[in-house]
Amino acid sequence: MRHDISLMTSVWGDWHTDAFLRLNLPSLLTPRNLRALAAMHHVSFVIFTTDADRTRIEASAAFARLCELMTVSFEHVDNGEIHDPVVTQQRVWWEAIAHVNRLGTHLFFLPPDVIWSNASMEHIGTAMAGGRHIVIIPWTVRVVAETFQPAITSYLRDRDDGIESR
Repeated sequence: MRHDISLMTSVWGDWHTDAFLRLNLPSLLTPRNLRALAAMHHVSFVIFTTDADRTRIEASAAFARLCELMTVSFEHVDNGEIHDPVVTQQRVWWEAIAHVNRLGTHLFFLPPDVIWSNASMEHIGTAMAGGRHIVIIPWTVRVVAETFQPAITSYLRDRDDGIESR
């Protein structure tokens, strides 16, 4: 069964935008992730972010690759409301839920600071095609960004599948 899926992330500020562009998005662009999910289902990607961070995201090579796979849109997050990031994140989640309710799609939150192993999205897409309606993914593993980010960035850059992580 083919589903309509709205992937959603919220990202703002230097640290999260950097994690999104250098780690999260390149991991999603590995061959058996978003490409595989988009082959099984109709997928769109919504990014909640500030104007400045949108400009930075749109200028990246990884973003251009994402746009080749699916429709990507942006929702504005005002800099003035980020003084309380938890409240802002909750508002974004409620807006995302309202968005998918209007469209009648499935919602898939993608935190900007999570790295996906190759084939994660393929497995999720297969589960959904097989009738699963809820997929729970634990995002509880934390790493030391100062050491992990350089190591994984180097790994993603050196892969043979053409993923550019910068």
